[in-house]
Amino acid sequence: MKLKTESLTRLLRPIVRLWLRDAESFQEFVEAAKQTFVDVAREQLERDGHKINVSRLALATGLHRADVKRIYLQEKTRELQYSGIASRVLGQWEQDARFLTKSGAPKILSATGERNEFVQLVESVTTAVNPATVLFQLQRIGSVEKTARGLRLIKREALFSADAREAFEMIAENIESQVAAGVENLEQTNTVKNVYIRTDFNNIDPSELPTIRRWLLKKSHDFHRSIRNYLAKYDQDMNPRPGRKGGAKLCVSSFSLGSTPESQKSSADDEAAVA
Repeated sequence: MKLKTESLTRLLRPIVRLWLRDAESFQEFVEAAKQTFVDVAREQLERDGHKINVSRLALATGLHRADVKRIYLQEKTRELQYSGIASRVLGQWEQDARFLTKSGAPKILSATGERNEFVQLVESVTTAVNPATVLFQLQRIGSVEKTARGLRLIKREALFSADAREAFEMIAENIESQVAAGVENLEQTNTVKNVYIRTDFNNIDPSELPTIRRWLLKKSHDFHRSIRNYLAKYDQDMNPRPGRKGGAKLCVSSFSLGSTPESQKSSADDEAAVA
């Protein structure tokens, strides 16, 4: 129990730091924690085949029935989240033969008419979101541009967004996936482990961080392109194979962090600007 508490405390540190940065209150944090407890308990009960009701949720979470009832009713009307759809649409466009040229490059897709090619692309990924909403998002993040011939794919990765809500969604997804992958490895859930690799260096000249970041971005783009090309062979949407089941999910995420000691920050910023 002590080990779990210590680990939880460390997991919470970056979240609390982010929370305090915007001067959010502890009471709001507690409310968010209550909502998460109810949401996760509901998922676990559904996964185990149990009927969901307030009593079972209260028992599973240890929360007061009044809180559980209020949160559960809110959850039933909560708006649908579209996290990750933009990335999946880009991947489908890049890998699905229906949306590629004979040379294997992403086609310029028609965007007019009720059943245009872009609508077909989005619906091959999800029918829960209006294709116009997806197009707006892809244009906003600079992945798609309109041309006289149709929609052209100009950036093939759904990169970190400047939009606060989408940025926090990506942060949350990465944290959730990293924790799940680590726990699966710890519990030896799979015969072949998940990738869980970290590389650290701690004595780099701060002025050289921008150069290193540019190199890492280029390498990461190439790495993820090769991953998409490889995984597309196994995806039943992109490469349907008779007798093969679908439904399994796999994600690969990359991030890097370069930090400068507080005592060197001003001089490092000046040198980076000159470089």
